[in-house]
Amino acid sequence: MRLHEALDHLAAIRAQVIRSELGEALHAAPTAITGVLALGLASWQVAGEPLLDGERFTRAWLILGIAAASLCGIDFVSRAVRATADERRRMGHALCQLAPPIAVGALVSFVMLNLGSTTLLPGLWAMLYGVSLNAARAYLPRGMVWVAAFYAGSGVIMLLLAAADPTPQALGVGLTFGIGQLWCANVLRKPQRSRCEATS
Repeated sequence: MRLHEALDHLAAIRAQVIRSELGEALHAAPTAITGVLALGLASWQVAGEPLLDGERFTRAWLILGIAAASLCGIDFVSRAVRATADERRRMGHALCQLAPPIAVGALVSFVMLNLGSTTLLPGLWAMLYGVSLNAARAYLPRGMVWVAAFYAGSGVIMLLLAAADPTPQALGVGLTFGIGQLWCANVLRKPQRSRCEATS
């Protein structure tokens, strides 16, 4: 019986270590900034450029996506430089869980942009991002599964709306990624806060 309890205890410790890996790889602050940027771009498009064509609309969001990825990448590299070799290994392993769906999203975006068919891209972006979060769920705080579900569900809704009306929907994209990233940042912040409280 003691052996069984010890194995359960080791499994719980391993699960906690795995979840902390992506917490090391992702920080709440840059994630929250990307959400604010998404809301800002959507506000500008709705108020200042309400009649954007699909190509200009898509290019603006791709540029924002590249800027957001760069911001998070700079934060990651700055922390990786100060990390130990083992911490860098775990951070890299965790990020590898997120990378494939995001890479597919980037490739599909550029292909569809070159084909001039961008109507379905926002919904696909949201769904693929939700898939990436779900794929990494073992490495994420528990609450992130709801963020993944939010992205996937929003993606389905955007695809259905795009099928009915191909006009770019800046508000829908902005709310999806703005709320999603702010929610994601909040989930990432909670484990850090709880660890600090536990040591105080």
